[in-house]
Amino acid sequence: MGLGMVLVVRAGDAGDVMAVLAGQAPVFRIGEVRSRPSTGTPQVHISGVSG
Repeated sequence: MGLGMVLVVRAGDAGDVMAVLAGQAPVFRIGEVRSRPSTGTPQVHISGVSG
């Protein structure tokens, strides 16, 4: 499994951006950006993929 492109947008703009891109390529919301509670937690978590 791989990701072809990752685009980071504000949460409030996600629906509009996804609607614009939907006619050009498959579009999926894969997660959100937030600060880690500690340096021992994973740097990247992809919803539905990472444990």
